[in-house]
Amino acid sequence: MRIPGRLKIWMVTPEMHRIKKTGGLADAVTGMCEGLVNLGHNVTTVMPKHNGTLEFFLRNRINPSHFCDLNIRIGDLDVKSEVYKASIKHGDSRINFFFVDTVDCLQFGNRTKTYGYKDDPYRFFFLDRAVHELYIHIAQRAAAKAGMKRLLPHVIHGHDWQSGFTPFFLKRDPQSAKVPFVYSIHNLGYGFANALGLPEFSHLTGIPMNENPDLFSWNKGIEFYGLVRSHKVAIMYSDILATVSREHARELMAGETPPPGNLYEGVFAAEGADVRGIINGLPDYFRPQHFHEAGTIPANFSAENQAGRAINRAALQGRFNLPQREDAMIVVSSSRIAWQKGIDVVARSLSAMLRKVPGAQYIFIGDGEEEHIRKLQELSGNFGSQVRYVPFNEELEMLALAGGDAILMPSRYEPCGLNQMKGHMLGCLPIANETGGLKDTVIDGQTGFTFRGVTKRNLVRTIDETWQAFQARDRWADMIGNCMLLDYSWTTRAEEYVELYREALKAS
Repeated sequence: MRIPGRLKIWMVTPEMHRIKKTGGLADAVTGMCEGLVNLGHNVTTVMPKHNGTLEFFLRNRINPSHFCDLNIRIGDLDVKSEVYKASIKHGDSRINFFFVDTVDCLQFGNRTKTYGYKDDPYRFFFLDRAVHELYIHIAQRAAAKAGMKRLLPHVIHGHDWQSGFTPFFLKRDPQSAKVPFVYSIHNLGYGFANALGLPEFSHLTGIPMNENPDLFSWNKGIEFYGLVRSHKVAIMYSDILATVSREHARELMAGETPPPGNLYEGVFAAEGADVRGIINGLPDYFRPQHFHEAGTIPANFSAENQAGRAINRAALQGRFNLPQREDAMIVVSSSRIAWQKGIDVVARSLSAMLRKVPGAQYIFIGDGEEEHIRKLQELSGNFGSQVRYVPFNEELEMLALAGGDAILMPSRYEPCGLNQMKGHMLGCLPIANETGGLKDTVIDGQTGFTFRGVTKRNLVRTIDETWQAFQARDRWADMIGNCMLLDYSWTTRAEEYVELYREALKAS
C-alpha cells in the first residue's frame, strides 16, 4: 500500500477544549489535533453534539451544516440520528468536526454533564456505533460523489473508554475492517464501572451468545469480570495501543497502577500487547508572553530574564490576601481534588510541612471530591496567613504558576500530567511523585524535586529539600531557566503519532 504524505485522520473523542471540557483529556486531544494540523495533516474529530454546542456555535459565529441522517440499528430499534459538520479554528489550526446525536438529542444534547449518568455505557455505545455507521455511509457514497471520498480517513484514532467499542464494529465489518485503528489509553482507572452485561451486549449488537461462545468468553473474547468493558474490547480489536507517557506504558503492562487499572495486566499479556508511550504536550503558544498579552498575568518574563516573576509573585500574594513576603516559598497545587492526586495525604501532612518549612505559603486550586475540599477549607481557616483554597479557575491557575515557586503533584498515579509541564514553561518547579508521566518529565534536582511513594514522611522531606534549593537563589534561577527551555510542543509530539499511523497503515 502506498502511504500518502498527507494523512487523513479521524479522532473519536467525548470532549474537546473550548467545545466541551471536563479535564485533561480535552486538552490532550485538542493539542494533538492542532499539532497534526500544523504538520500538514487533515484532522476530523467525531464527537457528541453536547448540550451547549449550539451556544458555542453562536458565540463563535460558526455555521455548522447538516451532513447526513443515520438509522443506527441498536437492539430492536432503528435509532434515528443526525450528523452535523463544521470547520473550527483552534489557535492557528483548523480542525474539521462531525457532531453526532439522536434526532431527539436524548443521548447528549439534553444532558447538562458530559458524564455521570446511569446510561453512560449506552450513550457511548451509541457514539461508537455511530462512528462506524458514519464511515460506512461515506464509503458507500464515495463512488458516486468525488467529494465524499476525500472525507474517508486513512486512520481512526480513538481516545479512552468512551471510544472503546469503535474498533469492534469497524473490524467485524468487511467494508471497514482494513482502516487502521489506534487506541489511546488516557486513564485506565476510569470506565471500569461503565460496562454492559453480556446479554445486553448481545441484544444491542444482534450477535447471539449461543452461536458465538468464544466471542463472549474471557480467554478468547470480550468478557471481563462478568461484563463487557470497552477498554478490554479496544485492547483486543485495535491495531496499535498507545498511552500518554513511556513510564505509564510500562506500569500498565506490569499491572502497577492502582485498582481497577491493574486488573487489565492479564489482558495485555493475553493479547501480546505492546503499549506505546508518547508523552502529552502543550500548545506551541504556551509561554509567559502569551498569558501576559492576554492579560492573565501582569508581567512577561523569559528563561534569560526572570525579573517579571517577582511582579507576578506579588500579584499572586495580593490576589489571595497572603503576606507580601519575598522570602516566602509559594507552593501551589492545581488539580482535581481527588484520591488519585494524593490530596488526602497532603491534607494530613500540611501542619508538619509548615513546621518543617515555616517560611512557606500554600495555594490550592481545584474542584472534585467534597470530603477533601472540606478538609482544605478547614486547613485554610486554621492556617489563615499561609494556606488558601479556591475552586478551579483557569486564569488563577496561570497566575499561580507564573508567580508561584513550586507546584505540588503527589499523584498516586499519573498517566501523563500536564501541570508539571505548565509549571516548567512558567517557571514553577514541580514537586512530584515518581510515577507515570511525572517520572518521565521531572528529574530530581534538575527540573524539579521527586520522591517515591505518597507518604507524609516523603512529602515533609521533599518540601524541606525544595526549601533548601529555593534559598540558593542562583541555583534556583538556573533550574527555572533550564525548565523554561524544555520542548513540550504538541507539534513535536504529533510527529511521533504520525509514525504510529504510518506503521499501522503499513501493516493493514
